[in-house]
Amino acid sequence: MVWTVFLVCQVISTLVTRSPSDAYANFEVVSRFIKEGAKPKEMGQCPGLKDALDKTFASMKMPGAGAEEGEGGDVKLCGVPDVAWEMDKLKWASVGFSDAESYAVACSLRQLATVEGIEQVRFWGKILGTKKDYYVAEGKAPFEGEDLPEDMEKPGEKGLNFYTYWVTTDMYSVAADWVKLPLADANLVRQARKVKKLFTGDLEARVITHPHFDGLEKHLLRTQIARISAGTILAPKGYFKIEGEGEDAQVVAAGPPGEGEEGGYTFPLAKDVASPDMWVHAREHIFKTGKTTPEPKPEEEGEGDEGNAALKRYEERLLNDPVVPPIRQISDDEVVVGPAWSVTTSYDPTERTKLVPGEEEGAPPTEVVSSYQVVAVKSQRWLGGVTVYQDAHFVNLYCGYGWPQGTYFPCAPEPVLDDAPDPECHREPNPEEEPVPVQEEAPAEG
Repeated sequence: MVWTVFLVCQVISTLVTRSPSDAYANFEVVSRFIKEGAKPKEMGQCPGLKDALDKTFASMKMPGAGAEEGEGGDVKLCGVPDVAWEMDKLKWASVGFSDAESYAVACSLRQLATVEGIEQVRFWGKILGTKKDYYVAEGKAPFEGEDLPEDMEKPGEKGLNFYTYWVTTDMYSVAADWVKLPLADANLVRQARKVKKLFTGDLEARVITHPHFDGLEKHLLRTQIARISAGTILAPKGYFKIEGEGEDAQVVAAGPPGEGEEGGYTFPLAKDVASPDMWVHAREHIFKTGKTTPEPKPEEEGEGDEGNAALKRYEERLLNDPVVPPIRQISDDEVVVGPAWSVTTSYDPTERTKLVPGEEEGAPPTEVVSSYQVVAVKSQRWLGGVTVYQDAHFVNLYCGYGWPQGTYFPCAPEPVLDDAPDPECHREPNPEEEPVPVQEEAPAEG
Protein backbone atom coordinates (compact mmCIF):
# COMPACT_ATOMS: atom_id res chain seq x y z
CA MET A 1 0.00 0.00 0.00
CA VAL A 2 2.79 2.41 0.90
CA TRP A 3 4.58 1.64 -2.37
CA THR A 4 1.41 2.36 -4.38
CA VAL A 5 0.88 5.70 -2.67
CA PHE A 6 4.50 6.61 -3.34
CA LEU A 7 4.10 5.90 -7.07
CA VAL A 8 0.89 7.94 -7.29
CA CYS A 9 2.59 10.88 -5.63
CA GLN A 10 5.49 10.63 -8.07
CA VAL A 11 3.11 10.62 -11.06
CA ILE A 12 1.12 13.64 -9.83
CA SER A 13 4.27 15.58 -8.97
CA THR A 14 5.72 14.98 -12.43
CA LEU A 15 2.52 16.03 -14.21
CA VAL A 16 2.17 19.22 -12.16
CA THR A 17 5.76 20.35 -12.57
CA ARG A 18 6.47 19.25 -16.17
CA SER A 19 3.14 18.99 -18.02
CA PRO A 20 0.47 21.07 -16.26
CA SER A 21 -1.29 22.09 -19.50
CA ASP A 22 -1.74 18.52 -20.84
CA ALA A 23 -1.67 16.39 -17.70
CA TYR A 24 -4.63 14.20 -18.65
CA ALA A 25 -3.16 13.19 -22.03
CA ASN A 26 0.25 12.39 -20.58
CA PHE A 27 -0.95 10.55 -17.50
CA GLU A 28 -0.54 7.00 -18.89
CA VAL A 29 2.87 7.74 -20.41
CA VAL A 30 4.27 9.28 -17.22
CA SER A 31 2.77 6.54 -15.10
CA ARG A 32 4.38 3.79 -17.18
CA PHE A 33 7.86 5.37 -17.14
CA ILE A 34 7.77 5.97 -13.39
CA LYS A 35 6.62 2.45 -12.60
CA GLU A 36 9.35 0.93 -14.78
CA GLY A 37 12.07 3.16 -13.38
CA ALA A 38 10.99 2.94 -9.75
CA LYS A 39 10.23 -0.78 -9.73
CA PRO A 40 12.30 -2.42 -7.00
CA LYS A 41 14.99 -4.74 -8.36
CA GLU A 42 14.35 -8.25 -7.11
CA MET A 43 17.28 -10.58 -6.65
CA GLY A 44 17.26 -13.33 -9.26
CA GLN A 45 16.79 -16.85 -7.98
CA CYS A 46 19.00 -19.69 -9.23
CA PRO A 47 17.34 -23.07 -8.82
CA GLY A 48 19.72 -25.74 -7.60
CA LEU A 49 22.34 -23.24 -6.45
CA LYS A 50 22.75 -24.84 -3.04
CA ASP A 51 23.18 -28.33 -4.50
CA ALA A 52 25.75 -27.05 -7.01
CA LEU A 53 27.76 -25.32 -4.28
CA ASP A 54 27.64 -28.40 -2.03
CA LYS A 55 28.89 -30.55 -4.89
CA THR A 56 31.69 -28.10 -5.69
CA PHE A 57 32.90 -28.05 -2.09
CA ALA A 58 32.60 -31.85 -1.91
CA SER A 59 34.84 -32.30 -4.97
CA MET A 60 37.51 -30.02 -3.48
CA LYS A 61 37.45 -31.74 -0.11
CA MET A 62 40.44 -33.91 0.67
CA PRO A 63 39.38 -37.60 0.70
CA GLY A 64 39.26 -38.86 4.26
CA ALA A 65 39.32 -35.34 5.72
CA GLY A 66 36.14 -36.03 7.70
CA ALA A 67 37.50 -39.08 9.47
CA GLU A 68 38.10 -37.18 12.70
CA GLU A 69 34.53 -35.88 12.65
CA GLY A 70 33.07 -39.34 12.22
CA GLU A 71 32.17 -38.92 8.54
CA GLY A 72 34.37 -41.73 7.31
CA GLY A 73 37.53 -43.71 7.80
CA ASP A 74 40.94 -43.69 6.19
CA VAL A 75 40.80 -43.47 2.39
CA LYS A 76 43.51 -45.09 0.28
CA LEU A 77 44.44 -43.25 -2.90
CA CYS A 78 46.09 -44.80 -5.93
CA GLY A 79 48.93 -43.11 -7.80
CA VAL A 80 47.78 -39.65 -8.94
CA PRO A 81 50.12 -37.21 -10.70
CA ASP A 82 50.28 -33.53 -9.86
CA VAL A 83 47.88 -32.09 -12.45
CA ALA A 84 48.65 -28.48 -11.50
CA TRP A 85 52.38 -29.09 -12.06
CA GLU A 86 51.70 -30.75 -15.42
CA MET A 87 49.49 -27.87 -16.55
CA ASP A 88 52.21 -25.42 -15.59
CA LYS A 89 54.64 -27.26 -17.89
CA LEU A 90 52.09 -27.41 -20.71
CA LYS A 91 51.66 -23.63 -20.65
CA TRP A 92 55.09 -23.33 -22.26
CA ALA A 93 53.56 -25.07 -25.28
CA SER A 94 50.57 -22.68 -25.27
CA VAL A 95 48.36 -25.55 -24.12
CA GLY A 96 46.46 -26.04 -20.91
CA PHE A 97 43.70 -24.67 -18.73
CA SER A 98 43.28 -21.76 -16.36
CA ASP A 99 44.50 -22.07 -12.78
CA ALA A 100 40.95 -22.47 -11.49
CA GLU A 101 40.10 -25.22 -13.99
CA SER A 102 43.41 -27.00 -13.40
CA TYR A 103 42.80 -27.02 -9.65
CA ALA A 104 39.23 -28.27 -10.11
CA VAL A 105 40.38 -31.10 -12.42
CA ALA A 106 43.12 -32.06 -9.96
CA CYS A 107 40.59 -32.30 -7.14
CA SER A 108 38.15 -34.29 -9.29
CA LEU A 109 40.91 -36.70 -10.31
CA ARG A 110 41.80 -37.15 -6.66
CA GLN A 111 38.18 -38.09 -5.96
CA LEU A 112 38.31 -40.71 -8.74
CA ALA A 113 41.46 -42.17 -7.19
CA THR A 114 39.45 -43.17 -4.12
CA VAL A 115 37.44 -45.77 -6.10
CA GLU A 116 38.33 -49.25 -4.94
CA GLY A 117 40.26 -51.33 -7.45
CA ILE A 118 41.88 -48.50 -9.40
CA GLU A 119 45.64 -48.96 -9.38
CA GLN A 120 46.74 -45.73 -11.03
CA VAL A 121 45.09 -42.80 -12.80
CA ARG A 122 46.19 -39.74 -14.73
CA PHE A 123 44.54 -36.87 -16.57
CA TRP A 124 44.42 -37.88 -20.25
CA GLY A 125 42.91 -34.70 -21.68
CA LYS A 126 39.73 -32.99 -22.76
CA ILE A 127 37.50 -33.67 -25.79
CA LEU A 128 35.32 -30.75 -26.83
CA GLY A 129 31.63 -31.20 -27.60
CA THR A 130 28.77 -29.14 -28.98
CA LYS A 131 26.85 -29.06 -25.67
CA LYS A 132 29.30 -30.29 -23.04
CA ASP A 133 32.97 -31.21 -22.95
CA TYR A 134 34.44 -34.50 -21.77
CA TYR A 135 37.21 -34.59 -19.17
CA VAL A 136 39.03 -37.90 -19.69
CA ALA A 137 41.01 -39.87 -17.10
CA GLU A 138 43.24 -42.84 -17.89
CA GLY A 139 44.11 -45.57 -15.44
CA LYS A 140 44.39 -49.24 -14.63
CA ALA A 141 41.52 -51.19 -13.10
CA PRO A 142 40.60 -54.88 -12.94
CA PHE A 143 38.16 -56.10 -15.56
CA GLU A 144 34.80 -57.32 -14.35
CA GLY A 145 32.70 -58.95 -17.04
CA GLU A 146 31.92 -62.00 -19.04
CA ASP A 147 33.58 -63.52 -22.09
CA LEU A 148 34.71 -61.04 -24.71
CA PRO A 149 33.82 -61.07 -28.41
CA GLU A 150 36.38 -62.14 -30.98
CA ASP A 151 37.21 -58.61 -32.21
CA MET A 152 37.87 -57.28 -28.69
CA GLU A 153 41.36 -57.39 -27.19
CA LYS A 154 41.65 -58.54 -23.60
CA PRO A 155 41.73 -55.76 -20.98
CA GLY A 156 44.82 -55.32 -18.86
CA GLU A 157 47.09 -56.78 -21.54
CA LYS A 158 48.83 -55.04 -24.40
CA GLY A 159 46.46 -53.56 -26.93
CA LEU A 160 43.53 -51.17 -27.13
CA ASN A 161 42.17 -52.14 -23.72
CA PHE A 162 45.38 -52.10 -21.74
CA TYR A 163 44.16 -48.94 -19.98
CA THR A 164 40.70 -48.10 -18.65
CA TYR A 165 39.12 -44.72 -19.25
CA TRP A 166 36.65 -42.63 -17.27
CA VAL A 167 34.93 -39.41 -18.39
CA THR A 168 32.90 -36.64 -16.80
CA THR A 169 31.30 -33.47 -18.13
CA ASP A 170 31.69 -31.51 -14.87
CA MET A 171 35.10 -30.39 -13.74
CA TYR A 172 33.76 -30.23 -10.16
CA SER A 173 33.16 -33.97 -9.94
CA VAL A 174 33.10 -36.49 -7.13
CA ALA A 175 33.90 -40.16 -7.59
CA ALA A 176 30.31 -41.03 -8.52
CA ASP A 177 30.31 -38.53 -11.41
CA TRP A 178 33.07 -40.30 -13.31
CA VAL A 179 31.62 -42.76 -15.85
CA LYS A 180 33.63 -45.78 -16.92
CA LEU A 181 33.73 -46.17 -20.70
CA PRO A 182 33.17 -49.54 -22.39
CA LEU A 183 36.00 -51.53 -23.92
CA ALA A 184 37.26 -50.72 -27.39
CA ASP A 185 36.06 -52.99 -30.18
CA ALA A 186 38.10 -53.61 -33.33
CA ASN A 187 34.94 -53.61 -35.45
CA LEU A 188 33.98 -50.15 -34.14
CA VAL A 189 37.51 -48.90 -34.80
CA ARG A 190 37.14 -49.85 -38.45
CA GLN A 191 33.77 -48.10 -38.62
CA ALA A 192 35.01 -44.95 -36.87
CA ARG A 193 37.67 -44.45 -39.53
CA LYS A 194 34.90 -43.99 -42.12
CA VAL A 195 32.74 -41.44 -40.26
CA LYS A 196 33.17 -38.00 -38.77
CA LYS A 197 30.77 -36.53 -36.24
CA LEU A 198 31.23 -34.01 -33.42
CA PHE A 199 30.51 -35.17 -29.90
CA THR A 200 27.53 -33.73 -28.04
CA GLY A 201 28.46 -34.43 -24.42
CA ASP A 202 25.75 -37.08 -23.95
CA LEU A 203 27.18 -40.58 -23.63
CA GLU A 204 23.85 -42.22 -24.44
CA ALA A 205 23.20 -40.15 -27.58
CA ARG A 206 22.71 -41.97 -30.87
CA VAL A 207 25.40 -41.59 -33.53
CA ILE A 208 23.49 -40.78 -36.71
CA THR A 209 26.00 -40.75 -39.54
CA HIS A 210 26.92 -42.36 -42.83
CA PRO A 211 28.14 -45.05 -42.99
CA HIS A 212 26.26 -46.54 -40.05
CA PHE A 213 28.05 -46.76 -36.71
CA ASP A 214 27.07 -49.71 -34.51
CA GLY A 215 27.09 -47.97 -31.15
CA LEU A 216 26.24 -44.95 -29.02
CA GLU A 217 28.36 -41.88 -28.40
CA LYS A 218 30.16 -43.58 -25.51
CA HIS A 219 31.39 -46.30 -27.88
CA LEU A 220 32.51 -43.74 -30.46
CA LEU A 221 34.26 -41.74 -27.74
CA ARG A 222 36.13 -44.79 -26.48
CA THR A 223 37.15 -45.67 -30.03
CA GLN A 224 38.52 -42.19 -30.71
CA ILE A 225 40.43 -42.16 -27.43
CA ALA A 226 42.18 -45.36 -28.51
CA ARG A 227 43.06 -43.87 -31.90
CA ILE A 228 44.29 -40.59 -30.40
CA SER A 229 46.39 -42.40 -27.79
CA ALA A 230 48.07 -44.51 -30.46
CA GLY A 231 48.90 -41.41 -32.49
CA THR A 232 49.83 -38.73 -29.93
CA ILE A 233 51.22 -40.26 -26.72
CA LEU A 234 55.01 -40.14 -27.01
CA ALA A 235 58.16 -40.94 -25.07
CA PRO A 236 61.83 -40.03 -25.59
CA LYS A 237 63.85 -42.42 -27.71
CA GLY A 238 65.44 -45.07 -25.51
CA TYR A 239 62.82 -44.79 -22.78
CA PHE A 240 61.33 -48.14 -23.89
CA LYS A 241 63.04 -51.40 -24.71
CA ILE A 242 61.93 -54.76 -26.10
CA GLU A 243 62.10 -57.86 -23.92
CA GLY A 244 61.72 -61.34 -25.37
CA GLU A 245 61.64 -62.56 -28.94
CA GLY A 246 58.98 -63.47 -31.46
CA GLU A 247 55.41 -63.55 -30.19
CA ASP A 248 56.61 -63.21 -26.58
CA ALA A 249 58.30 -59.86 -27.25
CA GLN A 250 57.01 -57.04 -25.04
CA VAL A 251 57.74 -53.33 -24.86
CA VAL A 252 58.67 -52.27 -21.32
CA ALA A 253 60.18 -49.18 -19.72
CA ALA A 254 63.98 -49.21 -19.57
CA GLY A 255 64.00 -48.18 -15.91
CA PRO A 256 66.30 -45.78 -14.05
CA PRO A 257 70.06 -45.66 -14.66
CA GLY A 258 71.96 -48.66 -13.39
CA GLU A 259 69.16 -51.19 -13.82
CA GLY A 260 69.43 -54.11 -16.20
CA GLU A 261 72.25 -55.25 -18.37
CA GLU A 262 72.17 -52.15 -20.55
CA GLY A 263 72.28 -49.76 -17.61
CA GLY A 264 68.74 -48.36 -17.75
CA TYR A 265 67.75 -45.01 -19.19
CA THR A 266 69.18 -41.58 -18.47
CA PHE A 267 67.12 -38.55 -19.46
CA PRO A 268 69.04 -36.34 -21.89
CA LEU A 269 69.11 -32.56 -21.94
CA ALA A 270 66.24 -30.73 -23.62
CA LYS A 271 68.44 -29.64 -26.50
CA ASP A 272 69.15 -33.30 -27.31
CA VAL A 273 65.45 -34.19 -27.76
CA ALA A 274 64.50 -31.15 -29.86
CA SER A 275 64.08 -33.27 -32.98
CA PRO A 276 61.42 -35.73 -34.24
CA ASP A 277 64.13 -38.40 -34.52
CA MET A 278 64.41 -38.43 -30.71
CA TRP A 279 60.77 -39.33 -30.01
CA VAL A 280 58.84 -42.60 -30.34
CA HIS A 281 55.23 -43.62 -29.96
CA ALA A 282 54.41 -44.92 -26.49
CA ARG A 283 51.35 -46.90 -27.60
CA GLU A 284 50.93 -49.75 -30.06
CA HIS A 285 50.11 -49.07 -33.69
CA ILE A 286 46.50 -49.81 -34.71
CA PHE A 287 46.32 -51.73 -37.97
CA LYS A 288 43.51 -51.44 -40.49
CA THR A 289 41.91 -54.49 -38.90
CA GLY A 290 41.24 -52.38 -35.79
CA LYS A 291 43.67 -54.39 -33.66
CA THR A 292 47.20 -53.77 -32.44
CA THR A 293 48.42 -57.20 -33.52
CA PRO A 294 49.05 -57.99 -37.19
CA GLU A 295 47.19 -60.78 -38.92
CA PRO A 296 48.99 -64.13 -38.68
CA LYS A 297 50.45 -65.65 -41.78
CA PRO A 298 48.32 -68.54 -43.06
CA GLU A 299 49.71 -71.97 -42.43
CA GLU A 300 51.37 -73.61 -45.40
CA GLU A 301 49.25 -76.72 -45.14
CA GLY A 302 46.80 -75.79 -47.88
CA GLU A 303 47.10 -77.74 -51.04
CA GLY A 304 46.53 -76.63 -54.57
CA ASP A 305 44.67 -73.45 -55.43
CA GLU A 306 43.21 -72.92 -51.93
CA GLY A 307 46.61 -72.60 -50.26
CA ASN A 308 47.95 -70.31 -52.99
CA ALA A 309 44.83 -68.08 -52.83
CA ALA A 310 45.09 -67.69 -49.04
CA LEU A 311 48.77 -66.81 -49.26
CA LYS A 312 48.08 -64.33 -52.06
CA ARG A 313 45.34 -62.60 -50.03
CA TYR A 314 47.71 -62.36 -47.07
CA GLU A 315 50.44 -60.76 -49.20
CA GLU A 316 47.96 -58.22 -50.61
CA ARG A 317 46.82 -57.25 -47.11
CA LEU A 318 50.45 -56.95 -46.08
CA LEU A 319 51.08 -54.44 -48.88
CA ASN A 320 48.09 -52.29 -47.86
CA ASP A 321 48.72 -52.62 -44.14
CA PRO A 322 52.41 -53.42 -43.53
CA VAL A 323 53.73 -54.60 -40.18
CA VAL A 324 55.42 -51.83 -38.17
CA PRO A 325 58.02 -52.33 -35.43
CA PRO A 326 56.83 -52.21 -31.79
CA ILE A 327 58.92 -49.09 -31.13
CA ARG A 328 58.43 -46.67 -34.04
CA GLN A 329 59.84 -43.17 -34.44
CA ILE A 330 57.49 -40.28 -35.06
CA SER A 331 59.77 -39.08 -37.87
CA ASP A 332 58.39 -41.97 -39.95
CA ASP A 333 54.80 -40.70 -39.64
CA GLU A 334 53.20 -39.22 -42.73
CA VAL A 335 50.42 -36.71 -43.35
CA VAL A 336 48.87 -35.47 -46.57
CA VAL A 337 50.42 -31.98 -46.46
CA GLY A 338 53.44 -30.81 -44.48
CA PRO A 339 55.32 -32.47 -41.62
CA ALA A 340 53.49 -34.77 -39.22
CA TRP A 341 55.02 -33.14 -36.11
CA SER A 342 56.27 -29.74 -35.06
CA VAL A 343 59.02 -29.39 -32.46
CA THR A 344 59.61 -26.05 -30.72
CA THR A 345 61.81 -24.93 -27.83
CA SER A 346 61.32 -22.18 -25.26
CA TYR A 347 62.51 -20.84 -21.91
CA ASP A 348 66.09 -20.64 -20.66
CA PRO A 349 68.52 -23.04 -22.41
CA THR A 350 71.37 -22.29 -19.97
CA GLU A 351 72.96 -25.47 -18.65
CA ARG A 352 73.58 -25.77 -14.92
CA THR A 353 75.74 -28.22 -12.96
CA LYS A 354 74.72 -29.43 -9.53
CA LEU A 355 76.09 -32.03 -7.13
CA VAL A 356 73.84 -34.93 -6.22
CA PRO A 357 74.83 -36.94 -3.13
CA GLY A 358 75.54 -40.62 -3.67
CA GLU A 359 72.96 -43.25 -2.84
CA GLU A 360 75.30 -45.25 -0.59
CA GLU A 361 76.86 -43.85 2.55
CA GLY A 362 80.30 -42.44 1.87
CA ALA A 363 79.84 -42.43 -1.90
CA PRO A 364 81.17 -39.30 -3.63
CA PRO A 365 78.60 -36.87 -5.07
CA THR A 366 77.78 -36.95 -8.74
CA GLU A 367 77.72 -33.98 -11.08
CA VAL A 368 74.42 -33.64 -12.94
CA VAL A 369 73.91 -31.19 -15.80
CA SER A 370 70.42 -29.78 -16.24
CA SER A 371 68.60 -26.87 -17.87
CA TYR A 372 65.19 -25.21 -17.72
CA GLN A 373 64.65 -25.37 -21.48
CA VAL A 374 61.25 -26.71 -22.59
CA VAL A 375 60.66 -28.81 -25.72
CA ALA A 376 57.11 -29.04 -27.11
CA VAL A 377 56.19 -31.73 -29.65
CA LYS A 378 52.80 -31.15 -31.32
CA SER A 379 50.92 -33.45 -33.66
CA GLN A 380 49.79 -31.99 -36.98
CA ARG A 381 47.43 -34.88 -37.65
CA TRP A 382 45.63 -34.94 -34.30
CA LEU A 383 45.53 -31.23 -33.55
CA GLY A 384 45.53 -30.78 -29.79
CA GLY A 385 47.93 -33.63 -29.05
CA VAL A 386 51.10 -32.30 -27.41
CA THR A 387 54.06 -33.63 -25.44
CA VAL A 388 56.20 -31.34 -23.27
CA TYR A 389 59.68 -32.21 -22.01
CA GLN A 390 61.65 -30.37 -19.33
CA ASP A 391 64.40 -31.44 -16.95
CA ALA A 392 63.93 -35.24 -17.09
CA HIS A 393 60.12 -35.04 -17.10
CA PHE A 394 57.65 -35.28 -19.97
CA VAL A 395 53.87 -34.85 -20.06
CA ASN A 396 51.31 -35.95 -22.67
CA LEU A 397 47.95 -34.23 -23.13
CA TYR A 398 45.21 -34.01 -25.72
CA CYS A 399 42.66 -31.20 -25.97
CA GLY A 400 40.59 -31.06 -29.14
CA TYR A 401 37.49 -32.24 -30.95
CA GLY A 402 38.63 -35.86 -31.21
CA TRP A 403 39.04 -36.10 -34.98
CA PRO A 404 42.14 -36.11 -37.20
CA GLN A 405 43.10 -33.22 -39.42
CA GLY A 406 42.42 -33.48 -43.12
CA THR A 407 39.69 -33.40 -45.73
CA TYR A 408 36.84 -35.77 -44.99
CA PHE A 409 35.53 -37.81 -47.89
CA PRO A 410 32.35 -39.75 -47.08
CA CYS A 411 32.45 -43.35 -48.14
CA ALA A 412 30.49 -44.29 -51.24
CA PRO A 413 27.50 -46.52 -50.57
CA GLU A 414 27.78 -50.21 -51.17
CA PRO A 415 26.94 -51.36 -54.72
CA VAL A 416 23.27 -52.07 -55.33
CA LEU A 417 22.60 -55.79 -55.39
CA ASP A 418 20.89 -57.46 -58.33
CA ASP A 419 17.27 -58.42 -57.99
CA ALA A 420 16.69 -61.86 -56.62
CA PRO A 421 15.44 -64.40 -59.15
CA ASP A 422 11.69 -64.92 -59.24
CA PRO A 423 10.57 -67.96 -57.31
CA GLU A 424 9.28 -70.95 -59.23
CA CYS A 425 5.50 -71.09 -59.51
CA HIS A 426 3.77 -74.00 -57.82
CA ARG A 427 0.23 -75.20 -57.97
CA GLU A 428 -2.21 -74.16 -55.28
CA PRO A 429 -2.13 -76.89 -52.61
CA ASN A 430 -5.83 -76.42 -51.72
CA PRO A 431 -7.62 -75.13 -54.84
CA GLU A 432 -11.26 -74.03 -54.60
CA GLU A 433 -12.13 -75.99 -57.74
CA GLU A 434 -10.79 -79.30 -58.77
CA PRO A 435 -8.51 -78.96 -61.79
CA VAL A 436 -9.80 -80.46 -64.99
CA PRO A 437 -7.77 -83.54 -65.84
CA VAL A 438 -5.83 -83.22 -69.03
CA GLN A 439 -6.65 -86.00 -71.48
CA GLU A 440 -3.81 -87.26 -73.52
CA GLU A 441 -4.47 -87.43 -77.24
CA ALA A 442 -4.47 -90.85 -78.78
CA PRO A 443 -1.81 -91.39 -81.36
CA ALA A 444 -3.08 -91.06 -84.87
CA GLU A 445 -3.45 -94.28 -86.80
CA GLY A 446 -1.22 -94.59 -89.76
